Amino acid sequence: MSHFSPLKGYSSSAGAAVPAGYVGQLISASLSNTSATAMTTAVAKNVLTITLTPGVYDISGYVNFYGSLATPSELVACLTATSSTISINDGVCGFTQSVSTASGVGIALPMRRVVVTTNTPYYLVARATFSSQTVSCSGFIDAIKLN
Repeated sequence: MSHFSPLKGYSSSAGAAVPAGYVGQLISASLSNTSATAMTTAVAKNVLTITLTPGVYDISGYVNFYGSLATPSELVACLTATSSTISINDGVCGFTQSVSTASGVGIALPMRRVVVTTNTPYYLVARATFSSQTVSCSGFIDAIKLN
């Protein structure tokens, strides 16, 4: 049995997913390592995108870098409302420098609260700076509706 409240809350004794627009709704996207996206050195790239409808959300993400390469000098990941941009002004970012390999290096992006007044895309963006070989990345982005 499920029911809807006037406050847009949703509960289900059957364990059903929360419908779109209700408090507790999960909006997510993921990209597996078998489908990892190839990187170009020093170029920010959208790994994943989700669109948030008006409301308040807690958003978080994770990027995993893979590669057979000479030492990269920088690996960066960011959650932002700006496409293909590493933005510390409107996003939450994480980085690592001077790692000996990109293979299996992950960057967890901590939860951040965002308020959305119109349908707004949020991007999981990654950038790798490396001298040779190849780097690719996978990851996930999650947002939970709070209001």
